[in-house]
Amino acid sequence: MARTVPRRAGGAHPATRTFQALRILTNDELGALERALAAVIPRLRPGGRLVTIAFHSLEDRICKRAMSGRAGSPRRGLPPPPADDPAAAADRTAGAALGRGGRGEPAGAQRGDARRGAAAVSRLRLAILLALIAAVVGSAVAVAWARHQSRALFVELRRLERVRDQLEIEFGRLQIERATLAEVGRIERLARERLGLGPADPRAREVIGP
Repeated sequence: MARTVPRRAGGAHPATRTFQALRILTNDELGALERALAAVIPRLRPGGRLVTIAFHSLEDRICKRAMSGRAGSPRRGLPPPPADDPAAAADRTAGAALGRGGRGEPAGAQRGDARRGAAAVSRLRLAILLALIAAVVGSAVAVAWARHQSRALFVELRRLERVRDQLEIEFGRLQIERATLAEVGRIERLARERLGLGPADPRAREVIGP
């Protein structure tokens, strides 16, 4: 298919239309559309409207033929309905008309509703935008506060570590002094027990002056 069917630049694959045709034929999509239009159009009440949406030219052609035939005013390029078609004759007698496609203008009430709806949507979008901005600002403030608290706690930790180091140094000094004092007391105890030494009697003391 790619070699036989030319492909436009940027277009769909050449096999797309082939498989679309196979699908339409397998599902009888065009026949179902014709039968649906033939069943729906006669059931329209006076003043009723029938709206169709076609997705490709085949469906569009079937819809135009069916509606133009019932209205009795075929569009350019479409064959007129058969003269002996009773449904078409009845539609022409009843005054069926084929509306023109294209863009329609809304009524005044519809314009007001559209404006109010657009204003409501704008307000909703603005509220969502403000909520998002508030959430972003709140997140930024929370992150800044958390970083400040972390820095403050780190500074306090460093201060406590310095205090701990000072206390450890002081504790080491006290341990040395305690060991020294314990050694002096041990010497005095051994002198009393083993050598019989003791403090001198104050009466036996003699002071020699110059």
